[in-house]
Amino acid sequence: QVIPPATILSDIDLDSRIIQSLEKWNMREMSRVQNVSYRKISQRKNLVMVGSRSSGKTTGYVIPIASNLLDSSFYKELPVGCGPRALIITPSWKAGLEVTTMFRDLSKYIRVIHTYGGGAELEMRLELLNGSDVLVSTPRCLLRLLEARATDLKRLCHLVMDDAHILFEKFKPEIEQLMVSVDKMEDKRLKQGLKIDLQVVVASSRWTLPIKELSVNILANPTIVIASQLEACVYADVKPAAYFVRSSRKAEKLVELLNGIKGQLRTVVACKKKDDVKFVYNLLTDLGMENVLAAHEDLTSVNISEIPQMWKHKEKDVITAWQNSQGASLPILVRSDELRELPITNAHVLIHYNMPISLKVFSLRFICLIDNFRNILRQEENVHKKKCQVHILMDEDNYQEMPGVMEFMKRLGTVLPTPVEQTLEKLEQKREEEKLKEPLCEDLKEFGCCWDSKKCPNRHVLSRNQDLPQDIPKSGMVKILIQHVHDACHFSARLLEHSEKKGEWQKLPSKMLELCLEINIYYKEKKNRKLHGLPSVGDLVCVESSHDTYHRAVVLKITKVNKHGEPEAVNIRLIDNGSYFEDFSVMYLYQLPASLRSPPPQVVDVYLCSMMPKDLDTCWSPAIKAWVETHLRDARRHSPKGYLAGKIVLSLGKNVWLEPMSFMEHLPQLNTTVFKFSLRRDLLNTNNALENPDHLPNLYKLCEKAGIEIPKEEPEQTKPQNLVQAKPRWAWLPMDNSEAVHVVTVQEPNVIFVRL
Repeated sequence: QVIPPATILSDIDLDSRIIQSLEKWNMREMSRVQNVSYRKISQRKNLVMVGSRSSGKTTGYVIPIASNLLDSSFYKELPVGCGPRALIITPSWKAGLEVTTMFRDLSKYIRVIHTYGGGAELEMRLELLNGSDVLVSTPRCLLRLLEARATDLKRLCHLVMDDAHILFEKFKPEIEQLMVSVDKMEDKRLKQGLKIDLQVVVASSRWTLPIKELSVNILANPTIVIASQLEACVYADVKPAAYFVRSSRKAEKLVELLNGIKGQLRTVVACKKKDDVKFVYNLLTDLGMENVLAAHEDLTSVNISEIPQMWKHKEKDVITAWQNSQGASLPILVRSDELRELPITNAHVLIHYNMPISLKVFSLRFICLIDNFRNILRQEENVHKKKCQVHILMDEDNYQEMPGVMEFMKRLGTVLPTPVEQTLEKLEQKREEEKLKEPLCEDLKEFGCCWDSKKCPNRHVLSRNQDLPQDIPKSGMVKILIQHVHDACHFSARLLEHSEKKGEWQKLPSKMLELCLEINIYYKEKKNRKLHGLPSVGDLVCVESSHDTYHRAVVLKITKVNKHGEPEAVNIRLIDNGSYFEDFSVMYLYQLPASLRSPPPQVVDVYLCSMMPKDLDTCWSPAIKAWVETHLRDARRHSPKGYLAGKIVLSLGKNVWLEPMSFMEHLPQLNTTVFKFSLRRDLLNTNNALENPDHLPNLYKLCEKAGIEIPKEEPEQTKPQNLVQAKPRWAWLPMDNSEAVHVVTVQEPNVIFVRL
């Protein structure tokens, strides 16, 4: 059925403490999804929600579950224990953090624990043993906690799978293993005579086969609410047909389709503009087709002189004529996209005469079919329903809309012809080439792929004009000084020395010291601190830090504007040390003179290769970032003369990729360099990261397409020489005497370098 429109929160029976929190959030109305979810979850019913990220799914389950948890009377029969009453499964730590924050903001009386891979979940055992109301976790982390008996499912009453389409795509074995544990827990409760049902809530952006199987075969009498018309089509197993015709033959194809229907099915012809509606209406009436109706945004206009007699009806009269149509010649309604709220939902056939301006409008067109969508939970109702038909006419002007429509059709099981697949590949390449002015995608640089390339605004192709190395080494070894740690494998660093041959180091030119002195001398004079004015993205400015020092920065994004549309706050990056600042007030942006703008940035972006976050996460957690910062800081403290060095495997623009990256220390007394640790190896050995073997190969493929040369492995040239057995050399101390020595380094517990 059609979801009723949003209503006010006061209509829902929620705990008064939750209501007070929502009033502080200034939240008084519900979305269509929440209008169903609040009621069903408050009644402890199973629920499946499918909708876009902005449809309110997360809030739709957090608020009613929080209200339920504050009602202690429902949980009286639960056994004593430390396990959570509500378990929220998310595919990433970042999604889990959002849920955790929402629960904590709602009520201080609800104890929430958030665990994830790389977040020291086993070290949180004491906190978990103290008990929790809500446990938010990722699938693999949760299974490790259950295996370690750091928590259990004995008290579980609410199980939520958030972003379920991602969970089933990436973690299907883990979810199946979890459901086996849940089944065992429910069987045990049944044997104990406990009358506590487990409520399961599924929130997803897509309707997929695993979610269908869960809804039909496992969940008891679930309510399914779908806030996306396209996802409703997937649910109802609608099979659209696409036709690629020239615009000059589109009308002919439309008539062919309508003649095939023979007036036996209610049909809607969706058009982009009212002029298209007029053309199609005149075409069909001139051909003698009966019961043709028209609807567009001018229906209520007094200026209807050019509109045929049938268009004199008001909008409600068109609807009435449609609903009352019976017999052999059912109506054909020709409508425009501008007429959004036309309450017709019982059509059998939808023909897209031309493509709309966006995928959202394309989705809204499917509302007219809803009454005839098949219901997988009530198969007996489907016997009397005629299968919906969808026909999509595409011409040479629809290249922009084609990828989104074809992706939708593939999800519905449509096998696309090879020429269409080839066209889609070309369109994707063209779309990326149109973004050449955008920065290179950060995920692509760090992982070799973008996790959501279709929605990512940044660039995913390379260009010789933009990405050739800019005054940085292309190969060999390099010593670096890290200025800022962005995450576990991304750093802003200064390049100190470079070596093409083993042991031969050359210092790289740097103006860092002179530039810092020049900037701070200039801005110490108050008269030089002139406001930058209204900033734009890409502007170079000067900012003052909390330590009365001044830095060059670039404006990345305007985050806040006043009522006149003028920027009030921006995101900036310090170009000489890589630090980021968000929501920085424009009142503290100073003009940068030309002499200070001309020197290039003094840091480059350095990436540690072939690594990815634990548990298939898509970004590094703050805990891992903190671990890397501490690891590097401790190394510098214990070895003040130590340095980081790495082998260059790729250079692009102002970006360098290193593999490996090691901390070394030179011992002048012994004329030797001691290896301390490999950051990559330590991340793996501490179980803080996973191997990512596709990282460099993917980047190399992009380089080859752009004609950018990649470093080549060159074998070392060694002259043949006679091998002579070296005579042993011994360093000794008198036996049974105590001697004062200086410890130079400890390589292993039983290998220590000392000097007298």
